[in-house]
Amino acid sequence: MSFMIIGILIIIIGAIGSSIGLKDNNQYNLAYISGIIVEFISGTALILYRLNFKQINETSTKLYQTWKYLAAFKKTETLGGDKKNDTIINLIYKFVEEK
Repeated sequence: MSFMIIGILIIIIGAIGSSIGLKDNNQYNLAYISGIIVEFISGTALILYRLNFKQINETSTKLYQTWKYLAAFKKTETLGGDKKNDTIINLIYKFVEEK
């Protein structure tokens, strides 16, 4: 966010300098160009942040689902005999239906 502010300030300073009639155009052209470059870099950083945040959320959701499945199967270990097998089969059917 601070890079965006810096880029905007550089562009504004270049515009103010050229509008009040300062004659060194190369200096203000450099201000425009550097402001645009800084804005591009900060915009790219925001896009990458958004994409990474989305990926982290998806990974977190998948990890939660996996934990939920493992916890359910772990609880079936305390059951005995046929009840354990029936419960595992029911869990598998339930998990397949969710997807």
